[in-house]
Amino acid sequence: MDKRYLSTVALILLLISCKETNYIKYYQNINEARYYFFNQDYKNAQVFFENGFKKVNKPYDIDEMFYAACLMKRGKKNEQLKS
Repeated sequence: MDKRYLSTVALILLLISCKETNYIKYYQNINEARYYFFNQDYKNAQVFFENGFKKVNKPYDIDEMFYAACLMKRGKKNEQLKS
């Protein structure tokens, strides 16, 4: 009974943490951001990157690199250094 209870609690905590991190919405935004980035629309790319980053605790490094490149292309060096 004790093991079953602990397993249930662990599963519930795992599901709650997964709910807080929504990778589907993250990737929807990141895919849009990359689309705009490669079409040289850096302003819209920046907006979608920032929206995507809000959906997760820690974005992937490659996405942060694209975001930094986007800021660099827009001439926002100070913001680039913060990210």
